[in-house]
Amino acid sequence: GDADTDFAGYGSRAESIRFARANTLAKAASICVSLGAIVLALSTVGVDVRALLAVSGASGIVLGLAGREVLANFLGGIIIYLSQPFSVGDWIHTQDGSIDGIVERIGWYYTRVNT
Repeated sequence: GDADTDFAGYGSRAESIRFARANTLAKAASICVSLGAIVLALSTVGVDVRALLAVSGASGIVLGLAGREVLANFLGGIIIYLSQPFSVGDWIHTQDGSIDGIVERIGWYYTRVNT
């Protein structure tokens, strides 16, 4: 196929990157709005939101320390997402042969490769 056409049908590489970024921003905005609505609803029914946020912050630290591998994978996904060394439709392979296929989706946490 054409080198400028992505596997998923998004058109050019630049269009694929724009689509991925817009999709990620939409997900982030949705999460922020949802969390804001939950905090507002809890505050409205009388829950002390400050205490809840303090407990969730401390829990986040504990989970962060316990889930280093997950955090490392997440940060690796963010780096791939931001640096865009490849895009949807590119064929990629590793030197050890553990990955060999076409990139189907690039997300925050993982990149899906059709092997």
